[in-house]
Amino acid sequence: MKKRRADLLKKHNSKIVLADTLESEAMVDLAMKANDIFLKLKKTAGVSLDFKDADEMLMLWNLVLVKSSQTLEQISQKIDMKYDEPFTITLAREKLEK
Repeated sequence: MKKRRADLLKKHNSKIVLADTLESEAMVDLAMKANDIFLKLKKTAGVSLDFKDADEMLMLWNLVLVKSSQTLEQISQKIDMKYDEPFTITLAREKLEK
């Protein structure tokens, strides 16, 4: 296991994710990249990055998350599988609706 992943597992909000498919592994990889990017974005907002620009980037990411969730829901319906939208996606959707 890479040192970075081992360090991440020590954090209180870390999660172990089983990725049995290339598609889910790609999502896990994106999640790790997003974590790094959005940590830096939130640290630089108001310093080297305008708050408005940072907020716009966060809203665009929320849109990506909501659209991804909608796509997964459509796929699950086609294969007769129940899809419950994750709470974090519901929060992202609510931010977009404000």
